[in-house]
Amino acid sequence: KMVLDPSEATSPFRPHPGRMNLAPGLTAVALAAEVAVPSPEVCGYLLIAAGAAFLDRVAEAFIGRAFFRAEVLALAGASALAGAGLLLVGAARLGAAFPETAAWHLALMGGLGLGVLGVFSIAGLRHTGRPLGLGVAVRLSLVCAAAAALFRVLPDLGILPPPPGPPYAVPAILWAMAYLIWLRIYW
Repeated sequence: KMVLDPSEATSPFRPHPGRMNLAPGLTAVALAAEVAVPSPEVCGYLLIAAGAAFLDRVAEAFIGRAFFRAEVLALAGASALAGAGLLLVGAARLGAAFPETAAWHLALMGGLGLGVLGVFSIAGLRHTGRPLGLGVAVRLSLVCAAAAALFRVLPDLGILPPPPGPPYAVPAILWAMAYLIWLRIYW
């Protein structure tokens, strides 16, 4: 709520109570099925459901013009990457012709990585008494984190050609840049 309404006067964001924990809940069900159910197809469908719940969070984050603030985009982007990654993991379990590891990278490196960086950026401002509003350098770090995930995954999905040189050099450099830029600003 603080990200969407820094003045604390009003908040256009009122999540549906039944959907607030839908994405983590379905993810927990999918992970429990990983342990308890030997069927990759069952787990695949559950992972697709969890991915759809994360994408629902992105739709719920669209609150008008405030959606385009860097703070909101970072958190919505994290949900989008996590959701897309879980959908792709489910599709791989159901027989899609791409490696499951690429999909896990999108969900975890992209979704979780961008989410951690976004939360660190917001919390770093709020806990030091500064108003919200991410600077250009922090926005660049968020873009680097998202680009790192995409450059890691898209060649494995056949969407981009593999970059020249070592296969994962570009994503590794972008990932390091994202956190080093953030660290320089917030240190």
